[in-house]
Amino acid sequence: MALQQMSKRGDLPFSEFIAPAAGTSGIMHVPPPAYALQPGFRFNLGSITNGEHLSLSPTEKFDFESLNQNSTLDGAQQNALVDALTRRLALIQGPPGTGKSFTGVALVKVLLENCEEAALGPIICVCYTNHALDQLLEHLVGDGLEQIIRIGSRSKSEKLQNLNLHTVAQKIDITKTEKEKRWQCQRKLEQEIEEIDSLLWNLKHSSSVASVRAYLELHHYQHYRELFGEDDDGWQTVHHRPENVITDWLRGASFRPHRRYVDDPQELHLVDMSAAERERLHQHWISEITGTPLEQLMTVFESYRETKEDLDDCHQELHLRCLQQAEVVGVTTSGLARNMDLLRRLNSKVLLCEEAGEVLEAHTLTAFLPSIEHAILIGDHEQLRPQIQNYELQHDNPRGEKLSLDISLFERLVRPDDNGLQIPFSTLQTQRRMHPSIANLVRDTLYPDLLDYPTVHDYPNVLGFRKRRYWLDHQEPEAGADASQLTSVSKTNDFEVEMTAALVSHLVRQGIYQNDDIAVLTPYLGQLQKLRKRLSSSFEIVVGDRDAEELEKEGLETGSRGPSVRKSTLLKALRLATVDNFQGEEAKVVVISLVRSNQRGNCGFLKTSNRINVLLSRARHGMYLIGNSQTYGHVPMWAKVVDILRRDGDIGQSLALCCPRHPDLSIEVSTPDDFVRLAPEGGYLVVISASGDVKIAKPKLTRAMGDGIMVLARHLAAGISQPATTAALERVTQEKTVHHAKPHARHSAVILDAARNAENLVHPVLKLVLGLVHMVVNAICHVLYLAT
Repeated sequence: MALQQMSKRGDLPFSEFIAPAAGTSGIMHVPPPAYALQPGFRFNLGSITNGEHLSLSPTEKFDFESLNQNSTLDGAQQNALVDALTRRLALIQGPPGTGKSFTGVALVKVLLENCEEAALGPIICVCYTNHALDQLLEHLVGDGLEQIIRIGSRSKSEKLQNLNLHTVAQKIDITKTEKEKRWQCQRKLEQEIEEIDSLLWNLKHSSSVASVRAYLELHHYQHYRELFGEDDDGWQTVHHRPENVITDWLRGASFRPHRRYVDDPQELHLVDMSAAERERLHQHWISEITGTPLEQLMTVFESYRETKEDLDDCHQELHLRCLQQAEVVGVTTSGLARNMDLLRRLNSKVLLCEEAGEVLEAHTLTAFLPSIEHAILIGDHEQLRPQIQNYELQHDNPRGEKLSLDISLFERLVRPDDNGLQIPFSTLQTQRRMHPSIANLVRDTLYPDLLDYPTVHDYPNVLGFRKRRYWLDHQEPEAGADASQLTSVSKTNDFEVEMTAALVSHLVRQGIYQNDDIAVLTPYLGQLQKLRKRLSSSFEIVVGDRDAEELEKEGLETGSRGPSVRKSTLLKALRLATVDNFQGEEAKVVVISLVRSNQRGNCGFLKTSNRINVLLSRARHGMYLIGNSQTYGHVPMWAKVVDILRRDGDIGQSLALCCPRHPDLSIEVSTPDDFVRLAPEGGYLVVISASGDVKIAKPKLTRAMGDGIMVLARHLAAGISQPATTAALERVTQEKTVHHAKPHARHSAVILDAARNAENLVHPVLKLVLGLVHMVVNAICHVLYLAT
């Protein structure tokens, strides 16, 4: 609808760049925004220079030295900011972790500093997802901006609750005229709803005996008398079930055809009609009965629509007044399309769009309101593209390449087709997220100029692991890998589910990773659902809204967030997400289940470099991939990644664990059971020799320790089971009546049941005691380590 309105009006800004004349090619010069070309206008940059006076002329060369000395922006961010302010259509590419949002916030602060002088109106900030919009607006609130309004009710941010448009509108005083008009509209809507309900009830019961009887009595009295009254001789038919009068009449006809020609069937007696004639006449009655209410219903519906529009206009006037008082208006792309008429009246001159590489071109064009003189698009065309469900319309499909609906306007402008027009763009270069070893995976494949900020070199090692970056290679097949097995739309891999659960549990037991520190990623919803079910027995799981909606849509949502048998005290919430719904997110440690493992080399979703890029660039301190490298090796980018990992010894069929207090000791795990057998409770079974040497001990070498643990566990278990046994005996002796069993048999059964319950309690006791022993042993080892 929004695109149709735009097509009719023909008022699309920047059309000379978006749809240039035929034959235009090369890099096009983009002039400053119209408002910045006013005589004597200069951008005041004081908001990003700690109050130091610095200005920028959009038509003169800028000296970056002062900005570099007084700003927290790095060199590439400074260039991007200056370019964005001096181009009416500005494009900023930001590789993962390079501070796209930080640069966007700096731009908004500068524009607000000059808002009054340039009469910019509220700055419209557009994002593709609600999460990204919340993040951007939270950054602005954190920098002290208060006059912010967020359109849309799907925000999860507590900081933005009072900035929602509806919340702000409720606090605005309305005039007496507005109150009266709103009351009149609401009252009229209530009356029209009641009338619609009444008409719908009449239509629903139009074929009832009562409706037909009332109609015949009023319009066809002769037929009324034949069915419900007396005939010409004064006889009246008695119906024992009056509700079946019509049905009996329809069924009571002879099925022999009558060869007669009557213009009006109303002239015939009802008893003389054939079955076909009776059916046709009955349909005529129903049509007559429903005709008038149907016409009335359409009239009332039209009146309701007009009244609703009047009420919406009342609300829109109030919302417009709220928005005009704001400095920043935040909205998603879909919310902008829904509120197009309202935002058109706002007359804003500046639009800033984040995640521009993930936004459909149609949505971006919709955001270009007629009043916009300055548009800043921030994104990365090397990361996720817009989501198109139909593969026939995607760029990677040879049949859909001509349409390429999954190519954003951002990508089309920075990477045009051969001989196409290219818009100049800026690229951020310094990443502050990933450890350099992790950043190398995307630096050596996609971003050759990507730099590392000094602090990322100082990230601590991942506690409990020998390496911070590793691919655990395996040959375990995915579900349905055998052609004889049933396949599903969403893929799963049970081995990877168990391995992921074991690896995450080992991470948590190190005791240093808190809420949001660990994320588990997978490309498939089916695997996401299995992982959530498996992990929810140990952790509280956080699944994003978009993943939850897609799980429900695919029938994989059970209606609850999954059982929570026990919650880990060391990790309040474990983040679980699909790759497509984790762009823009990060975590200290990321565990990735790749899922696909088959002899056909079919790696599904993860064959595109955009998705691989997102997958490999979410981790800060450590990243662990679980998958079959042979399945992915034929994909060019995966082949480069595997080569890098092999060169550095970061891929193999076993994963090396590491004790932080004994870095020289190592243990290899290759199956989920290895974690429990060799590294229970996240530590190692160790033996301290008489000379003070510390060595890893296999379980069979610690029999004396095990015997001691079992003795302690039995005592503890006995202390728990004894009251249970006593209570069971008391219950049996109090029983006076026993059904279907002899007294001594029932007595024995209850005791046996109590004993089994006590036996079940031994396992958590054993686990608890084992953990305490390991803590003591590790403490002794730590003391010895410090002493040496």
